[in-house]
Amino acid sequence: MQQGFLTPLQRRLAWLTVVVMALYSPLVARLASDDSWMLSLTVAALVAFTIIMDDVESRRAVTRDIPTDEV
Repeated sequence: MQQGFLTPLQRRLAWLTVVVMALYSPLVARLASDDSWMLSLTVAALVAFTIIMDDVESRRAVTRDIPTDEV
């Protein structure tokens, strides 16, 4: 599979960020009296969206390389 716009290291760090922020949110929600835990979920969602867009870009690159039979 071809690569999207993230390098393999950036992709691993993005996945680590999603997992850490998703696990950190309930802890902050329990310890903090305000709604600052929503920031952790927002960051996790934005990083997850970036990973999804990287998947889309890499799949587009693969489909562009596949020759099509013109009839």
